[in-house]
Amino acid sequence: MIKLPNELQLKQVNVSDYSGSLYSSFNIDQQKLIGSLRTTRALTTTSGMSGLPVSFKSNGALLSCLSGSNVYVSSSRKANATFSLDATVGTPTDLDGGSDMEVFKGSFYVAGNGKLYKKGGSWTSVSIGFNGPYSVCEYASTLYIAGVSGNIKKTTDGTTIVAGIDLSQGGTTALGIMWIRPASNRIWIGTYNVRDGKGYVIEWDGASANTTNSYRLEARGTLSCVIKDDIPWIVDTDGNLLVFSNGTFVVVDKFPIEDKALLGSSDLATEINKFVNKNGMSVVGGHVNILARNIFEDSTSSSSERFSSGVWEYTEATGLYHKISLSYTPVGTNTITDYGQNKVSLTGALADLKIADTSTSATGNLLIGATIYTDATVTSSCIFTNDTFEATTGTTGEYSTQKYAYIVTSKLITAPTVKFFLTENWDKVFLRYKKLLSSADKIIVKYRTEITTPTNVTITWTSTSSFTTTTNLVGLDGYEVEVLQGKGGGKTAHIQRVDVTGAIYTVTLDDTFTGASGTAKARLQKWTKSGEIQNQTSDLSSLAIPATSSWIQIKVCFQFTGKSEFYDMHITSSPNQLTV
Repeated sequence: MIKLPNELQLKQVNVSDYSGSLYSSFNIDQQKLIGSLRTTRALTTTSGMSGLPVSFKSNGALLSCLSGSNVYVSSSRKANATFSLDATVGTPTDLDGGSDMEVFKGSFYVAGNGKLYKKGGSWTSVSIGFNGPYSVCEYASTLYIAGVSGNIKKTTDGTTIVAGIDLSQGGTTALGIMWIRPASNRIWIGTYNVRDGKGYVIEWDGASANTTNSYRLEARGTLSCVIKDDIPWIVDTDGNLLVFSNGTFVVVDKFPIEDKALLGSSDLATEINKFVNKNGMSVVGGHVNILARNIFEDSTSSSSERFSSGVWEYTEATGLYHKISLSYTPVGTNTITDYGQNKVSLTGALADLKIADTSTSATGNLLIGATIYTDATVTSSCIFTNDTFEATTGTTGEYSTQKYAYIVTSKLITAPTVKFFLTENWDKVFLRYKKLLSSADKIIVKYRTEITTPTNVTITWTSTSSFTTTTNLVGLDGYEVEVLQGKGGGKTAHIQRVDVTGAIYTVTLDDTFTGASGTAKARLQKWTKSGEIQNQTSDLSSLAIPATSSWIQIKVCFQFTGKSEFYDMHITSSPNQLTV
């Protein structure tokens, strides 16, 4: 018998098929209640913004956001706030995705288009003296402005800008600055190598003419950083998560990208094209969270089944796993047209807000900026939150908007005893969970004993349970369909049949995608469906997994509406072929 998890929480090991508990994950939360798994996703607060939201800040009275060429504001100071264009006199209109924002001495400051803007009674500006993209931070009552060229300047009054330090060495250095972050007694500076060498993270006291220390990375550079317990955690251009420990940066985990490069890892001059934005990391509940995009460098349509776009969380117990996807569903409604977007166009800022609020209509703490696909091709820049309250019902319950999540186990093999089993007769999977709270809730179990090349298709919904495509899908009856972008995104079903009319293939599914319409993109994979659980009277069920193989993977999908929870699973088997 194999039990998952072996310890209290499921652990995802992204550099192995066999280690840990999880091979992949989507929309799971293991921190809300330690020892159980809940489903989650982020809801839309503001859509149709002028560009990618790249920074969120609060000055205690207003929330502010940088998006495209503009500044947006909201006076509600809640994570479910709706943002609108800042109408203050002199508001910047010439910003871009390389601009950055900070609150300094109670006022908003924006570095963009060669100028430092300050919001007082109206917006005013002074020249910075070098071009962006920029990164700004406050340290020791001083505002620091760093440029991609390697130059850093500073100001103590927001008006007079003086020299700080110049890493460009008159343009001879190979390093450009991606971000700056303040700690308690130093500033950390993240760089990339413009000559295709290795990047550095640099330590500076903020005042000296020279930097204090520099730490060479194995990657070309670093894209983002967050300070946790006064220690920098960074994401490098190779998709690694590193922490500063014992005088160096140590890799603690990695996104599941195998040996491919992520889109934006080499295009360092285009600020908004990074797979993690410079402001895309935050500490949430004491854990490092990262907003990431999953598209590979070789193609805008290429991605891995192990790596979904959205918010990823790292803890030592769980590893780096997918926590939150971005959904079309507006905050305060239960309207469902998708369950989260596996693929997004661009990822921006991630901010954890600690705003005192006794209102029962705002339960979120995250603000998330991204440009998502609204169908197979069209994009829209939006702000999202992890708010879980259903404002339309007038009740105080949480989690009433239906969500969809899944986990895929690592490749499971039985432990050798006296003899080593070459193949196993797999029998059943037993699942323990909280009694399902809604008749619409269900758990779907499927399995595979081989990994085949997935088929990626563009589809057009003809109903909520059928679609057409021009891709030949004959012979793929029973295959899993996972919608990656567009309406219906974030959910899986299986092909019941494929009908052919000329060059058009019509697919009928075994499940309904509420609100699905228009075009979308989907991935088809060979998974054998074991069955569904919709029993609201029991907290333990079993399903058959009749297969004989040397290893097996189990995929468990959760369609939960309330505070439903999953605890663990047990897989039984017997030896088929063995060797002494």
